[in-house]
Amino acid sequence: MLSDILAQHAISVTGLSKSLHGCKVLDDISFSANEGEVIAVLGHNGAGKSTLVKCLTGMLTMDSGYIVRQNQTMQILSPLDARKLGIEAVHQNFGLIDELDVVSNFFLGRELHHDNLILKMLGWLDKRLMRFLTGRALERLGCEFRELDRLVKHLSAGERQLIAVARAIHFGAQVVVMDEPSSALGMSQMAQLQEVIRTISAQGVTVLLVSHDMPFIREVCDRAMVLSKGRLVANINIACTSEEELYSYMMGCGHIKEPDNSLNALLRAS
Repeated sequence: MLSDILAQHAISVTGLSKSLHGCKVLDDISFSANEGEVIAVLGHNGAGKSTLVKCLTGMLTMDSGYIVRQNQTMQILSPLDARKLGIEAVHQNFGLIDELDVVSNFFLGRELHHDNLILKMLGWLDKRLMRFLTGRALERLGCEFRELDRLVKHLSAGERQLIAVARAIHFGAQVVVMDEPSSALGMSQMAQLQEVIRTISAQGVTVLLVSHDMPFIREVCDRAMVLSKGRLVANINIACTSEEELYSYMMGCGHIKEPDNSLNALLRAS
């Protein structure tokens, strides 16, 4: 029965706790996310959102707890562990290098070498194939990006973000964590971001969206998880709540709603 429940989820987290400098930053966090679900992660500064992102993506190791992904139960000890599980973050700086072009950034650290044995021994890259795959990955998000030779420093924030998301999806991310994705975007870029999130969600990719932009959250998210003082105090369907109620949870004023009680009980009993 437990395996049947877990099979419905793209990721399940149980009992995640983390202390930094002697202070407990995350306290027994448990939640699950379904395939294709878009979940907002809310909380004021210091609530534990950034630490949660870092633990899920291997930038920090959790003190206790575990993650279940693809029927594997494990702790994530490095970003490589997270990537192997199909979990990847799109950070506020997008993880791109300004002085490289779009294709070079897309395959940074994952370059494709030429099939020809001699050229491969000489370290030649298959630039034609990398260019083709970059363009195809961007098209998969519904964008015809024609300036693949441009340096990233000349691109807008929205274009950079699109590259980062397309890169994550191309290399197998099935759980994408987006950290304040709308903070540096204009109105047209916000609309494009909404479409990108809807597109990857329809493809079965789960999105965890860290944001303070409540209208944006209500537009694209299915559910909201609220952190307060390191604890998960609410896990609510967006359609069943209001901005006022979400803010009350963020302030620690709302009645605590425990998420996923049935799943957590089974996980703890196993």
